[in-house]
Amino acid sequence: MYSRRDETSELIAMVSCGGIWGTTAERHGLLPQLADAGISTLSDIKAKLGKTLPRHMVPTRCVLVPDLPILPSGKLDRKKLQQILDPDGPHHELHEESSVTIPYIEPGNRIAEQLTDKLVNLSAAARDGDRAAALSRRDLSLSSIDLDSIRLINLLSFIRKEFDVSLSIALLYEDGLTISALAKIISDHRSGLAAPNGHERIDLPNEVQNAYRRLLTSTEPPSDTASPQPLTTKKTVFLTGATGYLGSEILRQLVTSTSIQKVIVHVRAATAEKALERIIHAATLSKWWSSAYVPCIECWAGDLGLPAPQWKILTGDCGPDARISGIIHNGAAVQWQAPYAALKAVNVGSTVALLSSIRRSPFPISFTYVSGGVKKRSADGKRGSLAATADIAKANGYSQTKYVSEELVAKYAREDDGKKAHHAFHIVRPGLIIGTEEDGVPNTDDFLWRLVQACYTVGGYPKPETGGVWLAVADVREVAAASVRGPSTTSISPESPGEPPNLDITEIEAGILVEDFWAIVTAELGAGGIKAVDGEEWVGRIQDLREQLEEAHPYRPLMAMLEEGSFDLGSASGR
Repeated sequence: MYSRRDETSELIAMVSCGGIWGTTAERHGLLPQLADAGISTLSDIKAKLGKTLPRHMVPTRCVLVPDLPILPSGKLDRKKLQQILDPDGPHHELHEESSVTIPYIEPGNRIAEQLTDKLVNLSAAARDGDRAAALSRRDLSLSSIDLDSIRLINLLSFIRKEFDVSLSIALLYEDGLTISALAKIISDHRSGLAAPNGHERIDLPNEVQNAYRRLLTSTEPPSDTASPQPLTTKKTVFLTGATGYLGSEILRQLVTSTSIQKVIVHVRAATAEKALERIIHAATLSKWWSSAYVPCIECWAGDLGLPAPQWKILTGDCGPDARISGIIHNGAAVQWQAPYAALKAVNVGSTVALLSSIRRSPFPISFTYVSGGVKKRSADGKRGSLAATADIAKANGYSQTKYVSEELVAKYAREDDGKKAHHAFHIVRPGLIIGTEEDGVPNTDDFLWRLVQACYTVGGYPKPETGGVWLAVADVREVAAASVRGPSTTSISPESPGEPPNLDITEIEAGILVEDFWAIVTAELGAGGIKAVDGEEWVGRIQDLREQLEEAHPYRPLMAMLEEGSFDLGSASGR
């Protein structure tokens, strides 16, 4: 469950001890009795969960409780759960490894000592004097500390200021990286012994193949398929990512369509009620919500490890009235600086899970995958070709996970196993997304608008080195419409020559020349706006600005992306 301390949110794991809950003295030995071998501390729990979950889904706290309170309806009693967490409530909180388990940093290692002081200050331990003191000067692993992407950026900023060393954020996500190991990397950089830092190289074709094998071995296809039915009569659609900017517009178009009876929306939330609240909040910000849409929406809360009744609806193992006929997979964890390994479980794993569900279904289902990230093309102009992986391999982790997921969908559609020919697959490749011309509601957290804000702050934008650079950017309604349209029948005329008849690929080609984009921005800002400056000078201004910002400023992740070169504004071959 989520809890708030001061101004921050924490994800707390609550472990029921059932009948073995005893005295206070005995509680310290409860965890080994409840867990697998080798699990005896909070750090052990975090390390195990971190192998299958992205960092933001790993709990920052873990408490042992006598039992989980249940309402008569069978649901958790969240009010009583909160009471259990009160200081005097019946619980035992686990902390990181004991002082016996975590070794001290070697005396005299000044870099490591400064790092541990900074890390303890950044973590939740800073609010607990005893815990902070216990962790001080210990050789902690970074993965055991509750550091989100903003705090990791703060750590990188500290390292840059204190030691004059620039590191990639991907380095901080490495499993088992300890403070002493990080201190040695910094020392090596200062002495010139370290190799240039960059993103981890991922064998993307191998990642696609592994995901495909995992899909084929995760479930068996049905022995018999139902009689093919046209997909033009679909009534119920399953949608992921509906609380995001694009997902909210997709949901709007679905619930206002006369051909849609119901939209099942998957939302990462504690309950269906909380999920609906998130949907309404996003729709209200986008200025389209009406209570009249509530009957059309069914919320499934949690992750894609769905309970049996919901899973049976996805697989078609249910009555005809409950069966879904279309899936739009738009959801993803968007963390522009996190490496591939940190996002793989959510972004690639969710695609494997949904493809696994339709693989089991004997009924025809249309599957639409909304891709994203860096738009790259190979020499033959096909972004989806594996020949493009030389560029994608240098992209950020988010773009890499979207690329692998897209290739997985295409591979599954192409390499027919005789059991899925009745399904239809649709891949939508958008670029950047902006608001509509009519209402202009923007996604203010988007890279593009944060870039414009940063450029306005420094009084300049990077002058394109060459002309004709194309910025792929589209109206949110256009991208949503392409996603909702999906494959209309089981026999599709693919846009890309050579694709199988059950695979449709829609490339959103809308956009603007980069020089025209900046011309519009400068014209709107007027005389006191921004001017084109040389790229090197612009980077210098951005670096100066970075030093002036508060540690939690929203520009910081953007600036790190720009300085690492993990995002290019436009592509010479993108038009």
